[in-house]
Amino acid sequence: MQIWRVGTLRLATIVAGCSFLFTFVPSVFADGTLMGTAHSTLLNPCNGEIVKGPVDFLLVVQTNQTAQGPHIVVHRTFHGTLQGNLGNEYEVRSVGQAEFDALSSQYALSFENNVVGKGSAPNFTATGTVTVFVDADQNPTGYSAVATGAVCK
Repeated sequence: MQIWRVGTLRLATIVAGCSFLFTFVPSVFADGTLMGTAHSTLLNPCNGEIVKGPVDFLLVVQTNQTAQGPHIVVHRTFHGTLQGNLGNEYEVRSVGQAEFDALSSQYALSFENNVVGKGSAPNFTATGTVTVFVDADQNPTGYSAVATGAVCK
């Protein structure tokens, strides 16, 4: 398996009261996966606490040719521990997956972040759209995320 290193990419997005800041330190594999560490910053809608920290992510883009044409499955997950500015600690897990029938340079899919507070910190869920970017060979090169909503649990 051949491994390529990709430089640091910084993306910041603020939408719907939630902020995501990603700093990628990825490893790109020739089999359609990208793994790395990003920095995530979220706003807890339950208590107004800003929570941030590193998250480990995995992007998978599987491309198959069928009799009807291309079939693409795009999957994004991440998990990590975030620290809040009010002293709380949170575990975050996120998943998003979608299927497509046309090749593209980017794929947009819905995601859901489940954020669980340790101790008395309130839990919440953030939803939105993640855009996965790919190269000409359909290998993932990075992603950006935009939250469209957040709900206290």
